[in-house]
Amino acid sequence: MIGDALKNFFIAALMLLVISGEVAANEKERVLIIGDSISLGYTPFVEKALNDRAVIVHSIGNSQDSLNGVKNIDAWIGSEKWDMISFNFGLWDLCYRRPGPITQENRDKVNGSIAVPFDQYEQNLTRIAERLKKTGAKVIFQNTTVVPANEPGRYAGDVERYNRAAKAVMRRFDIKVNDLNAVSAKLPFEMRESDTDVHYTEPGYAELAKSVVQSIEPEL
Repeated sequence: MIGDALKNFFIAALMLLVISGEVAANEKERVLIIGDSISLGYTPFVEKALNDRAVIVHSIGNSQDSLNGVKNIDAWIGSEKWDMISFNFGLWDLCYRRPGPITQENRDKVNGSIAVPFDQYEQNLTRIAERLKKTGAKVIFQNTTVVPANEPGRYAGDVERYNRAAKAVMRRFDIKVNDLNAVSAKLPFEMRESDTDVHYTEPGYAELAKSVVQSIEPEL
């Protein structure tokens, strides 16, 4: 008799723990991150830092340029309710490539063509920002990180122009902009893949993630 009572007690306690865990998960804020490989690099660190407060989800795959964003934004948002959406486009937009497949080897800022011209980038961001605001979620834009001078497919100076355009668009929609560019500019060389690459080492992504977390956390 006592054994049955003890058994029932443990079962009830276990069920309570499961229910409590489900309630806790449901109480967490839901954050969607949309972006290119830079965001894919820092997202795991953001997820770890905000694990107790939010469920962090990155849109499937690399979001590439803003034209791709216009095409896929509805699918990325899906039917779920998001409390916050962090997004970025830029590095793919201002990349010059030769005709053919979109590969690292095809980058060529001398003989190639830019993926998304400046004016088109601004128009695309406007459409994306408008759609994101309609979700009712809090929205934040992570601006474009630095481009090394020796990067073969991108001009370092284009980043400032594209970020300036993005800032103007976000201002019109009352969307906060996190200056990830400034953070990336201060990272030491050993946190970068190389002087010809826009990507970072794991410690570099961890540093970028700190800035992303600081931009998201106060809004949760």
